[in-house]
Amino acid sequence: MDYVSEVLVLRRLVSGATHISTLGWPPIRVQLELAGTPIGGDDLFVAAQAITLSLSLVPGNENDFLRIGGLRVES
Repeated sequence: MDYVSEVLVLRRLVSGATHISTLGWPPIRVQLELAGTPIGGDDLFVAAQAITLSLSLVPGNENDFLRIGGLRVES
């Protein structure tokens, strides 16, 4: 997937944000911080969106996202 495709996928994902899905990131943050493997806030938001909307995530760097329980990551 090229950069433009990644941006379009992320734009579609974020534009569908709902109040409920934006509240999904705190438990993910706690899970990762307790494990000593925190990730950035933007990545937390994207992961929460994907989990809430039952979507698979195709990130450029999947290492951070593979640590999130309940998140489907595809390469």
